[in-house]
Amino acid sequence: MFPAQSVVLARGPLVADVPSAAEVAWPRVSRRLRAEFGEDVFTSWFQGLMLDRIDDGVAHMTVPTRFLKTWIQTHYAERIAALFADEASEIRRVTIGVRSAAAKLA
Repeated sequence: MFPAQSVVLARGPLVADVPSAAEVAWPRVSRRLRAEFGEDVFTSWFQGLMLDRIDDGVAHMTVPTRFLKTWIQTHYAERIAALFADEASEIRRVTIGVRSAAAKLA
């Protein structure tokens, strides 16, 4: 027979450790972009695209260069926003910025 063990349940806001639908949306959006546009296009344009944060229904994305920012905004921003909306209804808008040098080193 096994010795009896006591179990202590944690108290407090455990839900804080569970990612929201918005936080898990980017990996899904990324997979859908790869499937929709193909590996070559994904690698060229989306591989450097990163989710920085989500604030008040806005997904703030970053890229390493201004050129990528402009190209993605011109050609793909509406599609990225639509995919985010499909994956997490609380995301109403997407912004794309250029990562700072400090962020690139981190």
